[in-house]
Amino acid sequence: MNCNNILHNERIEIAVLGTLVWACQNGKTNILHDEGLTKELFYTPQNATIFGVISDIIAAGKTPDQITISEKVKAEGISEIMPADVIVRTEWYPGQEVNFEEHVRILKDLTLRRKTQLLAQKLANGCSDWTVDICELINEADLLKSDVVTLTCSSFSPYYKGAKKNRIRELLSSRGQNLSTGYHFGAEELMIAPKALTFIVGATGHCKTTFLLNLALHVCEKYPDKKVLILSYEEALESVYINLLNIFAKVELGNNNRNIITNHTIADGDLNKLPQISKAEYDDYSHFLENKQNMVEFKEQENNFYQLIEAGRLNVQYVDFVVD
Repeated sequence: MNCNNILHNERIEIAVLGTLVWACQNGKTNILHDEGLTKELFYTPQNATIFGVISDIIAAGKTPDQITISEKVKAEGISEIMPADVIVRTEWYPGQEVNFEEHVRILKDLTLRRKTQLLAQKLANGCSDWTVDICELINEADLLKSDVVTLTCSSFSPYYKGAKKNRIRELLSSRGQNLSTGYHFGAEELMIAPKALTFIVGATGHCKTTFLLNLALHVCEKYPDKKVLILSYEEALESVYINLLNIFAKVELGNNNRNIITNHTIADGDLNKLPQISKAEYDDYSHFLENKQNMVEFKEQENNFYQLIEAGRLNVQYVDFVVD
């Protein structure tokens, strides 16, 4: 068995760094003091160095983020830390903060294990090496014992029975709210849970895309402070926009709403600007132009729709990938 695997955990160290940066960006700059974080808790040199840089930034009254950390690393000429290291080792993932205290406890536990191993090696060497001060080692052992007792009796202990009510309230509040979808099963509304992946699954032709476009527009309308991103690699960008506008407008334009919206987007009311289209499609668009009430109503909805896009609240990203 490799003993080093027991004495450090790279994943935990990175999770602590990421949550630490996230916490400071959310105004929790006293987290270093509250959690008793120190540089010696980090086994990996890059993590220890980055933690030291973060501590210096906080001490200077600034907020650490990937830019300020990278700039300080560069300014101080720390060659062993690359920009990619800063990005990878300080990235925060939703939900990490929930386990932050447990991760810190694990770091402290691993540090004690490393100190204990080192002390054991020194004591073993002391049996044959007259330069080793046994009394000094005994004092070190007493300090270690005190640290172990402190860790076991603290809220980081694996025997700790839970958090206080305020901590539970804080965690629940930070999770965010369920999102309304606008869809109901009887009296029960279908909600999207926070910090979770929700999948809409069905065979081809079961209107998954239509459902998601309706959902995206509903979230935009229901939550003015939120942004929606639609990713598409099968349906072309212009098709997604036409479908979204058709849903958003909620206006009966003619025999084929989407064809009319497509042609109106191209011609903007000028029949001479239309490309070669069928007679039925041409007649349908002509009738739309003759219906002044529909024209005014649609134009208002169209303006509102594109305001959502210009404000960055409704975003569509198309990638030219084949299904395979």
